[in-house]
Amino acid sequence: MREERGTEDSNVDESLAQIRRVEARLQLVSEVTRAFAEDTPDLTRLFDTIARKLSGGLRDICRVLLLSENGETLETASVYCPDPATLRAAQLTRTFRLSENPLLETVVRTGISSLATSGLGKHYDEVARMHGLRARLMVPLRSRGETIGILAWARLRSSSPSLDKYDLELAQTVADHAALAIGNARSYAAERAARMALEAAERRYRALLEHANDPISVLTEDGVILEVNRSWERMTGLPRAQAVGRTSADFAPHAQKAARTAEFRTAVARGGGSTPPMEVVRPDGSVVQVETSRTLVDVGGERIVLSIARDATERLRLEEQLRRAHGRVQHMAFQATVAEERARRRLAVILHDGIVQQVALSKIKLISVRPSLASEPRAAVDAAVALLSQSITESRSLVFELSPPVLYDLGLKAALAWLIEEMAKNHGMRVTLTDDDADKRLDDTTAAIVFRAVRELLMNVFKHAQSLEADVTLRRTRDQVEVVVDDAGVGFEPGGSAPADAQRGFGLLSLREQIVYLGGTVEITSARGQGTTARLWVPLKQESVPAG
Repeated sequence: MREERGTEDSNVDESLAQIRRVEARLQLVSEVTRAFAEDTPDLTRLFDTIARKLSGGLRDICRVLLLSENGETLETASVYCPDPATLRAAQLTRTFRLSENPLLETVVRTGISSLATSGLGKHYDEVARMHGLRARLMVPLRSRGETIGILAWARLRSSSPSLDKYDLELAQTVADHAALAIGNARSYAAERAARMALEAAERRYRALLEHANDPISVLTEDGVILEVNRSWERMTGLPRAQAVGRTSADFAPHAQKAARTAEFRTAVARGGGSTPPMEVVRPDGSVVQVETSRTLVDVGGERIVLSIARDATERLRLEEQLRRAHGRVQHMAFQATVAEERARRRLAVILHDGIVQQVALSKIKLISVRPSLASEPRAAVDAAVALLSQSITESRSLVFELSPPVLYDLGLKAALAWLIEEMAKNHGMRVTLTDDDADKRLDDTTAAIVFRAVRELLMNVFKHAQSLEADVTLRRTRDQVEVVVDDAGVGFEPGGSAPADAQRGFGLLSLREQIVYLGGTVEITSARGQGTTARLWVPLKQESVPAG
């Protein structure tokens, strides 16, 4: 009877002890779980909590190991044992190479827990001999299907009872919570790092945007303004708060809004590009001329338009002033040319109708008295007549040099024919003249400038083309006269260094300016070794009869 009662008491005591162990384990799980429940747990403190709770309550050694990035070693995140001497010994080893610890490698590779009370493994057998180790337990830390570490739990011989399946379940529960917390903490750390990098990039972007000298705006593909910088605010006179959410067309004059919207859509379809100066109306009603360069940028799958502007108002104003000044200079140069031509013509008339006629009359009178003179005076008269004849010839040449009468009496074609004869006689050139025989009446000023242009071009052929042959073509094209001077000489590179002498006198540059001022066009094409072709177009005299 007493034996039965003793047995019953023993069973009750064992049951109570088991209940206390379960309660202790539940309390332990509860404490560790609370540590895991934080949104952003401190991993170092978390590992220390695990190690202390598992070892502190049961007089054990607990170590939290994390797998290195290369997957070759396990690094100690935390280790704890209530016994100071044992803890110091355990802290001596911080890194475990998997290749040297098959037991650890097996748990990492397979993801399967390991519980042993004998044959503890190489490392643990040494610890068992030194510190009286009784049992060891290893549970993998698994996160997102991968082993990220090991929870290692070892029991000293002085502890009681030995590790069992209940301890394994406890360790697995703790390991599951720990792995989840580690995964969340790492995700949070990665997200935080990414967020900080994004914020840093945003700060750099903002600094670059704000300190840029050029006005910059960022828009959607539909033209809605997302962001502007200070330079843009200064240019438009509009604060950022009043610009964001509006479109670029909102700042155009009312009559240009639709065209500005269409232009923006076209630029986006092209992928960006530059625009000519466009008007932007400021809040005070003033207008600035703006040139814009747009670039389409993909940001995280969203396409935005980066627009860099330039205030072109001052440049356009200066260009307009320069254009007007150039126009005035061109007008004065043209008037000077016209005045020169008129003076040449007056001198030619005076020389032809005055001096040449008087010298010719003197020659006739001398010839008339010659028969009545003796031989010696007659010889003197003959010499004088010869000098007068020479003077008449040279004077007539001077008349044609100043202003050929044939140009005004018979027209451009006859004047060019005379010029070709002179080029042959004086320079040995062989020039052909081709005419379409269409009516090509020009006013006197235009005819004189075209005549001098052709003479200048033929002299350029003689001086620079290394050729004595050229072709001159005269034809009518609608309401213009076209003159073509073509040679097969050495030519030159357009835009390069034209012959120096070509810039003298009328020159190619002066030729172009005079013809353009008349409302005509000049086109010169050339290539080295392929000759030169010059084309002039000038408007017909208004009362000229229709072609054809």
